[in-house]
Amino acid sequence: MPTAQLYLLEMACWGLMGGILIMMALLVGRRWFRQRYFRRLDIWRQELEASWGRWLRADLPDVCWRTERHRRVLLAERAASVIEQPGGFCEASRHCTFLPAEVALACGDRGQPCAAPAYVRRRVEEWGLVRQQMEAVRAAEGLERAREIILLGRLRSPLCLPLLRELRDDPDPDVRLAAVRALGLLGTPEAVAPLLELLERAEMTVSIPSWQRALISCCQNHPALLLPALDRLSGTPRTLLMRVVAEVASPAILPNLLELAEDPDPQIRAHVARALGRLEGEEVRGCLQRLLHDRIWFVRVRAARALGVHGGWKAADLLLDALNDTGPDVRHAAGESLAAAPLPLDELFEKARHRLTPIGWGVLLGELGRRGLFWTLAEQLVSPAPAVRALAEQWLRAALENGARKTLLDALFHPEGPVADAMAELLVQHGDASLLPWLEELRARAAEEPGGLHRLQRLEQRLTVSASP
Repeated sequence: MPTAQLYLLEMACWGLMGGILIMMALLVGRRWFRQRYFRRLDIWRQELEASWGRWLRADLPDVCWRTERHRRVLLAERAASVIEQPGGFCEASRHCTFLPAEVALACGDRGQPCAAPAYVRRRVEEWGLVRQQMEAVRAAEGLERAREIILLGRLRSPLCLPLLRELRDDPDPDVRLAAVRALGLLGTPEAVAPLLELLERAEMTVSIPSWQRALISCCQNHPALLLPALDRLSGTPRTLLMRVVAEVASPAILPNLLELAEDPDPQIRAHVARALGRLEGEEVRGCLQRLLHDRIWFVRVRAARALGVHGGWKAADLLLDALNDTGPDVRHAAGESLAAAPLPLDELFEKARHRLTPIGWGVLLGELGRRGLFWTLAEQLVSPAPAVRALAEQWLRAALENGARKTLLDALFHPEGPVADAMAELLVQHGDASLLPWLEELRARAAEEPGGLHRLQRLEQRLTVSASP
């Protein structure tokens, strides 16, 4: 082999070995740096927990905890874990359970909102941590900037509101979305105006679901803040805002909702029905009754679902009328609401006996069966308590007499043999020859079930004998 080729081959081998060594060195170096990083994080966390109570009581954290990135993030996240306490309430104990004992923050009266989040937020502002976090947001770029914005929002300080308003219009879509999410994390009435300004523009610069979630968070206890903007807007923006109103509706805006129930836009009326599902009272029920007869089908659907939230016999009477509606979606919504209501079946069937059309009956019984109610009652037929067995038999008999044949016959295929046998016995005692055509349709299914065909044949034979003169 020529000397030149040998030289090239030797150089290639040395190069390959050098590349392998460099790769191994990089892997080992990366592993060492990661281990060192996590060891330092553990040390910092221990130091933070040891000093947390002292810092909250009176002292200021060291400058490194406010300026060095990793420590600042740890401190901000520790503060946010207390500030974000969801709806914490005092337990009237000697000291607040959310803060170290050395802080000596006494709880208020039992059931009063906890003072710990406001106390920690005030201390964080006094430390200058919020200012440092705002500077970190301005200095970061890309996704890192978005993460810093979210952490700033978690501190829930009103000092960051001007910066978040500015970042709301940033060219980077990730930054815009993070700013909107941070405004939602603030959860204050002051954050509502920047969010509403987005809607009043010609084009929304963030995703609509993210914007709506942020606005819901800010208006959860202040729905009246949305009403002036609702009067100014029209078209699609007004509909989008009405969705938020439906999520945060409270008795304070009931007069406005009753007025909006007459709005010419059917989308608005549908959202009003959804909002009324969160409220109670005769006025609310009367408005839902009017919406249940609206000329637009999806408004009637929303009204039927809202009445299902109310429950009770007054709402049930209205839903029974809705089961005779000409729209199939309205009937199904009414059936779902009635099936979910905790009403005695025998009384429900007695009320509905002379009011429902055959289609309405089918919808109601189908929804009851879809929720597994008849199967649950069938399981009570083998209960050791005689009173429970008697009540289950009474309700199942009422269902059978009112047309729930197909649904009750499905219980013959219950995976527990004693339950299926008890159901077959009940059908023999209270059924008649009208069940025979349904039994023919179930033969194919019964052949695939263990014991199903034998049970079906025995039931068919006894029904035939009982039906013969």
